[in-house]
Formats: sequence, structure tokens, C-alpha cells
Amino acid sequence: MKDKRITYEISDGFEAFYKEHLNAVVRHVYRKVQDKNIAEDVAQETFYLALMKWEQVQKAEVPLRWLYQTANYKLQELQRKAITHPTVPLEEVGEMPVSEDVSHEMSELELVAKESLTEEEWELLKRYHIIGYTVEELADELGITPNNMRVRISRVTGKLRKNMEK
Repeated sequence: MKDKRITYEISDGFEAFYKEHLNAVVRHVYRKVQDKNIAEDVAQETFYLALMKWEQVQKAEVPLRWLYQTANYKLQELQRKAITHPTVPLEEVGEMPVSEDVSHEMSELELVAKESLTEEEWELLKRYHIIGYTVEELADELGITPNNMRVRISRVTGKLRKNMEK
């Protein structure tokens, strides 16, 4: 699979600004949360917003103050999310049992798929519907156009659906 990255031109002076102030913003946030990973994440989000609003940041009377204030807002946003959407470390969760209904439905789906689809068709559907590959990624791999891939997925999905109804 090809590595697709969003590329954009970094505005004049932003890279130097980033290098000059990154450690200061990380330290500022770290003093408040005492967690290096969170401090770095908040700093990255702060600088991403600074890049998006680079013209405004350049016009600020004290750009470092703009960064500190933005970092404070980002930290407050993160804390609000933590309150409304509490998380639990994966080590504490253990294995999550799959409900019997879902397990049974997946087994039935796999049985019907193996009876009515070729291995390649079943792999295509799993990669698209379950794993989440995009049409463009799948088309690139097979060397066909995205439109041809959409048609192929539609036909295979219809074939499976038809056999599920029997």
C-alpha cells in the first residue's frame, strides 16, 4: 500500500518559529499536567493551530503569549473531554467478550461468504467494509480505476447480500 501524506507549503518563518518556541510550550504545559506525553501532544496541537492561523500569530503583539494561551485552551479542551469521555488503560480492561449474537452473525456471514464468493472477492469485501481501506487504495493495488473498483465492490456486495437472503 502506498504511503499517502498530505503535503503543503509551510509558511515563511513558521519552521524557525516552531523550533524556537516548541520546548517553551512543552515546558509550559508540563508544569500544569506533569505528563510529558500529554504536554507534547498539547504542544503539537497548539503549533498545528498556529500554522493554520499563521498570519494572525505573526501579527500578535507577543506571539509566545498567543502560544501559551492557545496551549491553555487546548489543555482545557483535553480535560473537558476526559471528564465527558473517561478512558481506562487497556491493561485494566482485559479481553472484552463478544456477544453471542455478533459472534453468531459473523460466523453465518463467513459461512455464506465462503459458499458464494471466491477467496479474492471475500478478501476484497473484508478489506473494504471491515478493515476500512478506501476505494482508491484498493484500486491502486489492483491497478484499476477507482470507478472500476466501486463497481466491483458493489457487485460482490450484492452477490453476498443475495445469498444471505436465501
